[in-house]
Amino acid sequence: MIAIKNIKMPSSCYECPFAENERTNDYGSFCECAILEDYETINLLERSKHLNCPLIEQESILDKIRAEIEWLKLHKAEFLTSDNKICIDSQEVLDIIDKYKAESEEV
Repeated sequence: MIAIKNIKMPSSCYECPFAENERTNDYGSFCECAILEDYETINLLERSKHLNCPLIEQESILDKIRAEIEWLKLHKAEFLTSDNKICIDSQEVLDIIDKYKAESEEV
């Protein structure tokens, strides 16, 4: 797995920033993949992700944080406020944020 921050996940090798030495001949359009072993030759006309491509879409950290907070709301809500809103422990929310902050700094 390769994780690269701040680039959009390409939908095909044709759009990939790691496609190098593009060339066209009578048989199609090809490139070499800079992240596959031995700069494997890729057919760009297939317009799909290569089977051996190590790039994967990474789930947003904010989505993960939101999911954990939603879980807290459903499973660990302490009480309802006077206007019927769910109240959760702010320290638990801060702990979730700190957890993902630590994970993101490891990469």
